[in-house]
Amino acid sequence: MGKPNIWQVERPAGKTLIYMLFLNLQIMSINKIISLNILSLMLVFMTSSCETAETQKTTPSGNEKITKRVVDECEECPNMDDCCCTLTLLTSNAVMFQTCGTTDGDASTCDTETPMGCETISGKWNSTFELSTSEPTVHFCMAEISGFLLKSVTAGTVVLTLTCQTDQTNPQTIQITFTGPGSKYFEVNSDCEVSECP
Repeated sequence: MGKPNIWQVERPAGKTLIYMLFLNLQIMSINKIISLNILSLMLVFMTSSCETAETQKTTPSGNEKITKRVVDECEECPNMDDCCCTLTLLTSNAVMFQTCGTTDGDASTCDTETPMGCETISGKWNSTFELSTSEPTVHFCMAEISGFLLKSVTAGTVVLTLTCQTDQTNPQTIQITFTGPGSKYFEVNSDCEVSECP
């Protein structure tokens, strides 16, 4: 005969009640342990899901956040042979801009049609940035022999200078004017000389 099952063993009547109470207490403590483990796992999942939701919040469309530019100095360009470009505000009214086609973009890859007669525009968008009398200059990086888009998102006329030879002694510089919101297309050659597309 094998080992007797605890439920099948005969016990005196008084001890059976005590034994059943003892088994019930053991089952209850096992249930408490399982319940505590489940509760702990739920708390871990809730905590991590809250953190994930917080980090995935986005800015509502149309309310772009003004962010600090990625490149503060030419040495920060991502590629050694990049042209370091500088856009400088000459007028007193503040203006908001975006660029498309740069190598230092802080947003997604941009997709825009390249105007006929202009070098291909491919690269990254930069978040909207502001030029004002207190911060009239911004830097961005361009690959040699490439095109880029400069987009004003502000009403009013503004005059600026643009060079992509910032790190050279006598940089070639052009003057550009925006008369309200709109886009202008530019290209950079192998000497980092910049020109407006035809």
